[in-house]
Amino acid sequence: MRYLAQQKAFSLWIAIVAIVATASSAWAVKCGPDIDVTEVKLFESEPRTYRGYAAYLFRVRNTGKKAHHVRLEMPSRQVGSTQYHLAANGRSLKLAPGETAEVWLYKPPILMHLHGLSVTIDHKTRDPFSIDNFPRQGHQGLTPSQLGRSSTADLICLLSRGIGGEVRDEIQKADSDSMLHRSSGPCADWPKNWLAYSRFDAVVLTRDEYNQMTLETRRALADYLSAGGTVWLRDSGSLSEKEAEAKSQEAETEQEEKATAEKDPSEAEEPEANKTEPDEVTIAANEDVKSDAEADEAEMAEVKTDESETAENEEKEVDTAITPGPPELERARGFGTLLVGDRPCSDFPPLARTNLFTRNFVKNTSDANEQLPLKDHSTVPVKLTVLLLIGYAVLVGPILQVLLAWRRKRIWLIWILPLTAVVICLLVVGWTLVSEGVHGKVRMRLVTLLDQSTRRATTVGWAGFYSPLTDSNGLRFSPYTAIQPQLGDKELRERPPVEIDWTHGQHLQNGWLPARMPVHLRLTKVESNREKLLVRRDKNGAIRVTNALGADAESLVLRSEDGRWHAAETIRSGETVTLQEVSPSVKPTSTGPSAEMIHHAKYLYRNPKRWDHFIPQQWKEKAPLLKPGRYIVQLSGHPFVSTAMTDPGEDEGETIVIGRFEEEK
Repeated sequence: MRYLAQQKAFSLWIAIVAIVATASSAWAVKCGPDIDVTEVKLFESEPRTYRGYAAYLFRVRNTGKKAHHVRLEMPSRQVGSTQYHLAANGRSLKLAPGETAEVWLYKPPILMHLHGLSVTIDHKTRDPFSIDNFPRQGHQGLTPSQLGRSSTADLICLLSRGIGGEVRDEIQKADSDSMLHRSSGPCADWPKNWLAYSRFDAVVLTRDEYNQMTLETRRALADYLSAGGTVWLRDSGSLSEKEAEAKSQEAETEQEEKATAEKDPSEAEEPEANKTEPDEVTIAANEDVKSDAEADEAEMAEVKTDESETAENEEKEVDTAITPGPPELERARGFGTLLVGDRPCSDFPPLARTNLFTRNFVKNTSDANEQLPLKDHSTVPVKLTVLLLIGYAVLVGPILQVLLAWRRKRIWLIWILPLTAVVICLLVVGWTLVSEGVHGKVRMRLVTLLDQSTRRATTVGWAGFYSPLTDSNGLRFSPYTAIQPQLGDKELRERPPVEIDWTHGQHLQNGWLPARMPVHLRLTKVESNREKLLVRRDKNGAIRVTNALGADAESLVLRSEDGRWHAAETIRSGETVTLQEVSPSVKPTSTGPSAEMIHHAKYLYRNPKRWDHFIPQQWKEKAPLLKPGRYIVQLSGHPFVSTAMTDPGEDEGETIVIGRFEEEK
């Protein structure tokens, strides 16, 4: 009996320890004699997302008396699949004795088959261990056909700990498909890179929590807003008096409708039928949009719809916002939506679904190549190859046999056949080198929103890469650039696995540049830049500008602070010119560029193949949308995004910059 009692007590103690360990917000694992690794939970539950980047935080501590080289890598081990997936995602660092470092790993929307984390200390891999709350379903990269499903169109929001349950329930009630996730820590500990927020459609927090954030965290949240996210800065975490009153009115209306339905059930069934028919018609209409012309018309119709919705939303903001938002957020609106104050929660879901940078826009690589054409390197000369093989077969077959039999030298087949094979191989290799060379090609089409006072440059667009040979150097982007490969279902089975390293920026290593396979990426970058357009007045009051944007300007339209329009044609990089005053052919609108012009920039982002058609009318029709102190310029390069590829043979770029400036004194 005493033995059984001791055994029960021991089992109870083990259960208590397991419960405490499971409920803990972080865990630590001894990965060696001197290295401790702790994983910090960022959310109460791992969000299920299909877009943006997932962020993981680890604290690594060196408890020894000597320095160590440590590498953290996900997943914990390799899988034998040769299909397209994320095979390695890691970062290396060096820890001095007693040093503790925070290691952030960001996972793009690419499927990763396994989970877990492997730790390498001084180039010796330790036993892998699993990451708590990291299921394979947590963050996936899906194909274009899967991205069209309703489960991937859910509204995914990040809520701070200061947002109460009433607000959360009201948002959930307004949009039943919304997925709301609470932060596990205070806002002051939130990530300092906007990529960590890119997987969410909206971020909701209170003004007091925002004021408690560090400067780096505020900048990251502003970058997320500028990149196209939605930020709702509430005055309080609970329902205000107006929201409570609106809630009670809705409850009364529901009761009246319920009472009416009980009196006459036939009237209650009629709205149900009316609700289902439009959805079916809409789905059928969407399935019928197959041709490129119809697709373009649908895109433009959607842009116009977005413009009208944005204008309505801006009017609502003026009516409902109690106080303006923080200046750093007001200036960082960019492609995003900023909501300030306690407003009805029913208005939040439609405003939060304005992010257009959350899905694929292509069906396959051919479609992507039509959107952003590269040279037709991927086309193999089938006719020439077939003729060459037929000629080789005839030459070394009957013709060679007859000639050698006539000369009685059939023994020469021993050296003639290998020699002709080598010659044919050299011809193929030589033709490849002559036609394509050994260097790759880069082409980009980008749109940049530039605030010269804060130096924030928000760039969205497409980047295409092609390499005639497999490039093991891969591609290099800044750690503040979000990329999404534009691939179809078929290409996922043909592409090799890929690897990413975060030690020095975002290095897309093995598998990203296979030989003779075009690579198209949709990218969003938010980072501080020194490039700008210097604007000053001469003694006569004329506007003079200096092109310090880092590339030649093909066309420039500028509206000075006094409201006058000025224009210039070609301006070389570093050149200073005097602008000519012009009169716009279209009257200015009251909305300014924040509504219509931003949506046209989004349209170019979604349809880069319409670039050449859109640019010529940009200067004539869209210039009057500029507010005073703004300009729009077309550059013949991509100064706001690095080339990414090592030593490309061709580097082409086109960038539209919508800038905000202040005249130099």
